[in-house]
Amino acid sequence: MELFCSFYHLLGVILILLFSFFIKIRDMSKKQVCIKENPEEIRLDDCLACSGCLSNDEMSKFNIDKTVLEDILTQTNFIFTEFSKNDLFLTCKKIHKNLEEITFRDFEKALITLIKSTFNTLLFLDSSNFEKSKNNINSDCPAVVLYVERLYPHLTKYLNNKKTQIQQAVEYIRKKNKERIFIISQCYDKKDEIIREKYENIYLLGAKDIENIIIKDINNFLNNQEKLLETNKYELSHFDKKENIIFGQVNVFNALQNYKEGSGFLNVYWCNNGCIGGPCIENKEKDIPFEHNDYIKGKNSDFLTCRKPFTPHKKKRFEIEW
Repeated sequence: MELFCSFYHLLGVILILLFSFFIKIRDMSKKQVCIKENPEEIRLDDCLACSGCLSNDEMSKFNIDKTVLEDILTQTNFIFTEFSKNDLFLTCKKIHKNLEEITFRDFEKALITLIKSTFNTLLFLDSSNFEKSKNNINSDCPAVVLYVERLYPHLTKYLNNKKTQIQQAVEYIRKKNKERIFIISQCYDKKDEIIREKYENIYLLGAKDIENIIIKDINNFLNNQEKLLETNKYELSHFDKKENIIFGQVNVFNALQNYKEGSGFLNVYWCNNGCIGGPCIENKEKDIPFEHNDYIKGKNSDFLTCRKPFTPHKKKRFEIEW
């Protein structure tokens, strides 16, 4: 009798597993209707919302803690991207009409002084002072990296494996001290670069998260040149030349679809107009001077060392109807 019951128990378990398997196959075969009618309107948030690419655990890692800005006494290092500075510059000019004639460089020096005067600042760096590696598929855009790993796993071996400018800036600071770092960026997804390298005591924020502090006090420094602190060139934004980039979701998809060995450098960015179109900035136009820059180098070598390996994910099959 016991043997008979065990047999039917085992049979029941097998039937349940088979039923679950067929349900999964059925769901995979169903076409999913995208929440956006036009693929050009898709943002990274839209795709993540369908949970097709990132797990809930992965998504939780991208949460941003803006309350850290309230602690102004803790020793802090700052890394600004040139795009976040540009956004703050244009925002302040729109709000403070008396700043319409101010130059980006004058604003930048006032911004640096304001940050150093408001927070207990140790080091201030602009990430544009670190060199970009230009080979294979650009990995400076976290959204592109995430999509390659999940939708084009065979291309992970072509992702540029050198550290990004933000990662290099972190490495530079960590050689100086272990205190907390605030990164003011154009994109929250840049946090992926911090997560991958397992950096600690680092907080990534968007330009719009800090703009109230800047808007409130920037005039005090711009109208009183005597208050301005001396700045070094690595605190300022620099560009060597205008980059040729491929941007926008549809263009990125097409470029990745056609990429193969020997295709050369693919400079792709998820947002429209590249990083200047990042989700953490309000102004989508650029007003930064182009000029030659001597990149920051390490004592024996530069900071353009290898990143941690990229992870190709098992590709999921999605049949999307637009």
